[in-house]
Amino acid sequence: MRLALILLFLGSLTAADFGGRWTGTLETPRGGRKSAILVLMQDGEKVTGTFGGSDTDNRGIEKAKVEGDVISFELAIGPLVKFVLRNTGDRLTGEGTAESNGAKETFKVELRRDTR
Repeated sequence: MRLALILLFLGSLTAADFGGRWTGTLETPRGGRKSAILVLMQDGEKVTGTFGGSDTDNRGIEKAKVEGDVISFELAIGPLVKFVLRNTGDRLTGEGTAESNGAKETFKVELRRDTR
């Protein structure tokens, strides 16, 4: 019984699978919606990738960090945007926050794993 609980606990500590292509929307603070594509390559907890509005309009993510089912990363698109997204299997949901000249804006992010 104890061994089963320990194995269950250790299994919950492993990083979620973030690798692949994720597509969806980024909702601006003023209610606008923009297409979003996040492409991630994962090797254990090391994650690299790109984020943007299309396959050709994107930038490399920086300081990616995986903790369980949550990934955080930064994207320099003028102001620095810090993203925190939760993986629920086939979806990534969360927020991106940008600060510029003392003003803070938060973007809602909803992405689905692209299986094609």
